[in-house]
Amino acid sequence: MLNPGENLYPFSKKSKQRSVIWPVLVVAIVLLRSANRCNSFRLGGSSQVENGGNATVTWESEAGDSDYIGESEQDEVRLYCGESNDIRFSMTLSNDHIDKWNVVDVLEESQSPRDVSSVSGKVNVGPLINMRGTCQVIFWIYSNTSSAGTSDGQLVPVFPRLDHLITVGGGSVQPMQGHLSMTSDISEMHITWVSADVSSRNPAVYYHESASSSNDIIMMSQAGATTYSAGDMCGARAVEVEGRYFRPPGAIYTATMIGLKPNTNYSYWYGTGNSTSNGLSTVHWFISPKPTTGRSTPSARILAVSNIGAWGATNPKEPVWQSPVPVLMQAMLSTAENLSVDLVAIYGDVAYASGLGFVWERFFYRLEPLATRLPVHMAVGNHEYDYKSSPGLTHRDASGLTAPYHPPWGNLDRGLSYGECGVPAARRFNMPSSPGSNSVFWYS
Repeated sequence: MLNPGENLYPFSKKSKQRSVIWPVLVVAIVLLRSANRCNSFRLGGSSQVENGGNATVTWESEAGDSDYIGESEQDEVRLYCGESNDIRFSMTLSNDHIDKWNVVDVLEESQSPRDVSSVSGKVNVGPLINMRGTCQVIFWIYSNTSSAGTSDGQLVPVFPRLDHLITVGGGSVQPMQGHLSMTSDISEMHITWVSADVSSRNPAVYYHESASSSNDIIMMSQAGATTYSAGDMCGARAVEVEGRYFRPPGAIYTATMIGLKPNTNYSYWYGTGNSTSNGLSTVHWFISPKPTTGRSTPSARILAVSNIGAWGATNPKEPVWQSPVPVLMQAMLSTAENLSVDLVAIYGDVAYASGLGFVWERFFYRLEPLATRLPVHMAVGNHEYDYKSSPGLTHRDASGLTAPYHPPWGNLDRGLSYGECGVPAARRFNMPSSPGSNSVFWYS
């Protein structure tokens, strides 16, 4: 019998490799050498980081230098993540970071930057998410001398190159962000996931009844793919191709499990290859929809939520897009299990991405434990869809509207999707179709 979380080969239930092998996503920690601002820099703990894990960055700097890390309260540690293995992009896009930490907030305890001979500090960088590319950390210090080669009053990068790599569990071909959704047929269930383009490797979902005999045939359904580009969006920030704003979402695959018996427990896994080390997910399970006939009062239990967000506070000074999501997601999962919930419905303001592409990646990372167990349906809110027309851009709208969606009754002073106009939501969520329905914009 296959159990959730097992490593396996897709065509045989007898192949049960229980050790999880983490493919690697290389994350480079790079720093720019400049003046004697840091005497030592190192990574604490293991350089092997699971998807969602942290890397500890520590440093020591001489306070006697004209500029040193921690001298100014404006000094920062910034995290950059690209969509490929080319990490040079961040040297020219100084504000393209996706997270940051104020250095003074992470100095070693009891140290004041102006009254000690040396300053040391550490910061837990992350959690680091598999976004099919590389990341890097750069220190930025507030320059007040000409040695930095800039005028006074500017933040400048410090130490850009250090040959030290961190590997993050996953890799570009690993299926990530899995989430179930129902179709208009109760004998079916969609599974949607994201990875690099692996269409040539025949991505698919494999499934069987969890209580069936070990000799039963495993069913398989091929996956189809979609994606979206900056050209599909409707305005800034979403059309700006940068690490912080638009980032390629990868290939978004959906496969449909068919011929499901009602109210039956199924085990399933998806992706490509023959193990979790080269493109398959671990084993998950779900219960198929209840029958709609043969009962006097057909019913379903729905967990309805809205206004979720994408991340949990991990920093002393958290970015504005962070929220206590880990606690909320765990509460949703516990509630769903304790009350035997059949479906999760999210009514708008889902990730609060607001044109920040990486936020969608973080949201689905957090949603995955719940969404691979229960179907998750959503309808857009103003933070996914509201937008104004942008000069120079041809009007495009994923819902089919011929004018921007910015209703006067909303009392909104700007387009709160920041140019997304519903595109990421519509492509990432696969909603049921029926006469008169319109994907995440309206369905029934």
